Amino acid sequence: MGSELLLDTSDRATRLAFGSVLAAAMMMPAGVDAQWVEAPGTGWISAEVYHQDTRDRYDLEGQKNAIPFDGHAKSTALFVTGSVGLIKHWDLWARGSINSLSFTYAGGDRSEDGLGDANVWLRVAPLKYLGADFPCAIRGGVKLPIGSAPVDAEIIPLS
Repeated sequence: MGSELLLDTSDRATRLAFGSVLAAAMMMPAGVDAQWVEAPGTGWISAEVYHQDTRDRYDLEGQKNAIPFDGHAKSTALFVTGSVGLIKHWDLWARGSINSLSFTYAGGDRSEDGLGDANVWLRVAPLKYLGADFPCAIRGGVKLPIGSAPVDAEIIPLS
């Protein structure tokens, strides 16, 4: 009974939160920026740095354990993202990264620095062609495999 009551309360809270966010979004003034694409010739650029330094890992059950053989993983990444308006209601986004990865353990040291994969997206605001000022954009893009990291759950890729 207690867990059912908690579940019902949680579901109600989720619905209330979602409804509140939806209502607030519908009441936004028309001048608030959201998913509108960049105007032709305008744009922006951003840079983010992420860093992780850990000696821990999580198993399939979500339990925290030490990385075997006194393992130590460090990862630092710099991402640069930019957008530029191309023509009315269309813009282009691009993103690239530089990565520094290292893994040391009792058996040695594996480290590598280099470029990560790049992404390019083209975005359009289709509702603008219908005269609507609702923040809606559709984006499609490609991933350019500049890096050479293998996809394998059992290893730590360093390229």
